[in-house]
Amino acid sequence: MGVPAEPPVPRRDDPSERSAPGAGTDPGGGFRRVEAVVDRQVSLGGLRHFLRQALVLLDLREAEDVVLLTHELVKNALAVDEPDVRVSVARTPLGGVRVEVMDHGYGLPEMDDDRDHGHFGLQIVDRVADRWGVDQFLPGKIVWFELVRTS
Repeated sequence: MGVPAEPPVPRRDDPSERSAPGAGTDPGGGFRRVEAVVDRQVSLGGLRHFLRQALVLLDLREAEDVVLLTHELVKNALAVDEPDVRVSVARTPLGGVRVEVMDHGYGLPEMDDDRDHGHFGLQIVDRVADRWGVDQFLPGKIVWFELVRTS
C-alpha cells in the first residue's frame, strides 16, 4: 500500500500565465482564481479539500455541486490516460463560480450514457451546471462549468 498523496494546494494564478478575464487577484487583494494540478494519486477527499480551500479563498460558500461536477470532469480527463490535469476555480463577477479542468489530450468529451458502469460524466454536468462548455487548443482542451449561485 502506497503513501497517500498530499491534497493539491490552492495557489494564486499568475496573471502573466493566462490572459483570461478574472485571472489573478482583485485590487482589494482578494483572490479571483485559484489553481492546482491534480494527478491520479489525488483522492476524492484530496480534491474535496482543495475545492473547499479554494471556495474559502474566493469568499464563496461551500457548494457540494462544485465538488460533484469537478470530480466528474477530473475523472473524465484522467480516464483518457492523462497523467494530470490543471483545475482552476474562479469567482464570477456576480458571485458565482467557474471551474475549468484543462488537459493536454486529444479529442472532445462525449455525452455517454454508460449506466452499466456507473459513468454519467457530462450528463451530470449538463443537468446540474447553469452553463458548461469546451474550449479547444492544440494539444488539449478546457472543459468548464459555471454555477450562478453556490449553495
